Amino acid sequence: MGKREVFGQKFIYFILILWFSTEVLFSSTLDKIFIWKIKDINDTMAYVILCLLLLQIVFFQKYQIKELAFIAIITLPIILGTLNSGHNTIMSTWIFVVASKYIDIDKTAKISYYTELIMTLVVFYFFANGFITEVTLYRGAILRHSLGFSHPNMLGVRIFLLVVCRCYIRRERFNIIDWSIIVIAAVFVNKVANSKTSFYALVILAVITFIHILMQKFGIEFERMMRNLIVTAVVCIALSLILSFMQISKYPMLKRLDVFMSRRFSHCHRTLNYYGVKLFGQDVQLIVNRPALGKFYHFWLDNAYMSILMRYGVIVLLLFSALYIGTMIMLKDLRQYMLVEILCLYAIYGIMENNFFSMSQNLFLLLLSYPLYKRDSLSHERKGIFSRIKLSW
Repeated sequence: MGKREVFGQKFIYFILILWFSTEVLFSSTLDKIFIWKIKDINDTMAYVILCLLLLQIVFFQKYQIKELAFIAIITLPIILGTLNSGHNTIMSTWIFVVASKYIDIDKTAKISYYTELIMTLVVFYFFANGFITEVTLYRGAILRHSLGFSHPNMLGVRIFLLVVCRCYIRRERFNIIDWSIIVIAAVFVNKVANSKTSFYALVILAVITFIHILMQKFGIEFERMMRNLIVTAVVCIALSLILSFMQISKYPMLKRLDVFMSRRFSHCHRTLNYYGVKLFGQDVQLIVNRPALGKFYHFWLDNAYMSILMRYGVIVLLLFSALYIGTMIMLKDLRQYMLVEILCLYAIYGIMENNFFSMSQNLFLLLLSYPLYKRDSLSHERKGIFSRIKLSW
């Protein structure tokens, strides 16, 4: 590896630190930094991060012909989908993935965790000392707090991301106290922010890690569980699409499921009926005013897979899903069980949240760079997670 590539290994971490810190700060209610408005700084930082990532891709990474061909095959449909949709999220995520050839996921998780923890505490400090306000909303009779973030759901997302990263960092020393932190975080998110998506995701994380602790304790083989998790991810994608394409209100049991899921599938179905599906995406506006017809439409698209399908098109959904499942299979073969569990968790999360494919809410999308560059190992030794679990109170 040449000097440029060695520099690139360090340069990408600088980019990630800058990205993670600004993402947390800009998701707060902070209005200005000195005389500059946050919106203007945010727009400027988006271009700065883009330029830094392009520098990393062009100058500080070395490619084989097969890698370039693979990148081109995926990039071209994403570019078309992005241009047609006017929605840049998946393009932004893909640029991060391509620029992550030399990342160490252990180091990346630690950088993300400590950077976001510090910045989240900064937001809490600003709110507690009156420098910024919070957003409060009601869900029925329940008052929801954001504690300085732009929305109670954003508070839930930030807590969820911190807990997931902490679980991965602690995977070799995971104990009952670590598991209890997941439960406490779930209770906090439910009681303070009343963010249902983050709450359910934390509950699922608690269940998965508890099962894993038991399997580790009793020496049960993980291969079957990993296969089941991969199948679960496939089923999440397939069921999201099937239930959104169906007129779900015709089936009483499915209708009850839809109500429990805050009518995500029926709302997606209504949006689908209005826009349809295009091969390479389209511009999906969730608020449509048709004064000539005297009609006003408000749509919802709170399912990641339907969001990708309708905004970016059939080809991008197929490519993204294949790469995601392929990554899970590769990680299973490398015996990186915690990462398989996390990717499965996010696949379930995608049913309830349309930003599953956004880097700002899913750091572990960087793992898609592993099959892209055909790595046969991670930086650390190939061994199961929780290999040194201690059940202590």
